[in-house]
Amino acid sequence: MSGSEFVEKKSSSVPNQMHNSLQPRRLQIPLQAQSDHSVQETASIEEQLERASKFGYDGLDVPVNAPTPSPLVQTKLNLEGGENEYQAQEVETVNPVLNGLNQLKVQRLTEDNQEASLEQLPNSISLTNPLIQRDQTEQTERVEGKLWATDAEGKILPPSLEDISQGGVGDCFLFAAMAAIVNTNPQQIVNMIQDNGNGTYTVTFKGIGFFSSAKQTVSADFAVGKHGNVKRKALWPLIIEKAYAQEKGGIDVLDKGGNPGSAIDDMINDGPSRFDPREKSADYIMGKLAKAKEKKWPMTILAPKKDGASKDKKEMADNTPGLHFNHAYTIIDIDPSTKRIKLFNPWGHDHPNGDGWMDIDQVRKFFIEVNIND
Repeated sequence: MSGSEFVEKKSSSVPNQMHNSLQPRRLQIPLQAQSDHSVQETASIEEQLERASKFGYDGLDVPVNAPTPSPLVQTKLNLEGGENEYQAQEVETVNPVLNGLNQLKVQRLTEDNQEASLEQLPNSISLTNPLIQRDQTEQTERVEGKLWATDAEGKILPPSLEDISQGGVGDCFLFAAMAAIVNTNPQQIVNMIQDNGNGTYTVTFKGIGFFSSAKQTVSADFAVGKHGNVKRKALWPLIIEKAYAQEKGGIDVLDKGGNPGSAIDDMINDGPSRFDPREKSADYIMGKLAKAKEKKWPMTILAPKKDGASKDKKEMADNTPGLHFNHAYTIIDIDPSTKRIKLFNPWGHDHPNGDGWMDIDQVRKFFIEVNIND
C-alpha cells in the first residue's frame, strides 16, 4: 500500500544555499599610490564621509565591495596630468570610510540583527526548511544496475512497464505517472535522462519552470529504504524518482503523495484533463479512453481514501485482488467490445483481478478520478 494522499501541488525548487556578501573590503592598490597624508583614525565617520564626498561618495548607499568610480571620479581621473595624484587621494580618503562602514555592518549582522536579516532575504529561507534540517548522516546505498535494461548480449532495451516497481516510499502517483508515459511513448522517458558519463545523470522536467525546463543532476546512490525497486536491473525509474524528489524538496515530500496527472505534466509538459468516473456513463468513459489510446495520451486513475469509504467500496476492495485504497493506477489498455479497462499497479505486481482487467461498471463504482494528459 502506498498510504499516499492525492494532493495536487506544484512546488518550486528550494534554494540550496545562501551567501553572505558582507565582507570587509580588501585594498588592492600599488604601494606608490599610498600617501603620507592618511586619514586620522580619531576622525568620526561623519568627518570621513565629508572628506569622501568630494570623490562622489555620499554615504547613503555605500557598496560593501570595491565600487566602480562614480561619474565625478571618472571625470576627474581623465583630467590631464592629475590622474595618479587624484587616484591616490581617492584611495586613501575613501577606502577607510568604506572599510569602517563595512565592519560596522558585519558587526551588526552577527551580533544584533542576524535573524532579522535572514527574514529579509529573497524567498525567505526558513530555519525549519526540510533541506536545512535534513539529516546529513542519512545512509545511502549503491544499487546494482545500469540506466537502461539490456538483453543477454548487452544490447540496450527500451524502457518498459517491466522496469516499474514502486518501493517503500508512498509515491505511487509518481510511478503510475512513469508507467503511463512509458506505456504510450517510451522515447519521452529516454529524452528525459542524460548520462553525464561520470556517475551522474541530469533529468529534465519539461513542465516545471516558467521560461525553461527544470533540470536536476543526481547520482546513482540512493537513501536506504527510500527508493523504488530495481527490475531488469534498470535504474531509470529510481533516477527519475530521486531527481523529482530533489526538485520538490526531498523524498519525504513525495512520501506524502500527489497526483499522477500533475506528475506527468511536470515530466513532459502535457497537462491533464480530469473527470470523476462516478458521474459519467460507461459509454462516455469508454469513448474518452478509446480516443486517448488512439492518440497515445498517458492515462491514470485514482482510488479513494479508505476513511469515509462506503461499505460497498470496502467490500469491493476486500473481494477484489489488487484493488487498494489510497492508491494510483495506470490505465494501459481498453477493450471496447467487452467494456473493460486494464489497470497497472505501480508496485509492478498485484494488479486488479490478477491480470489488471476490470469491468467498466466496477471502475465507475470504485474509482474517483481519471486523468488523461492530452
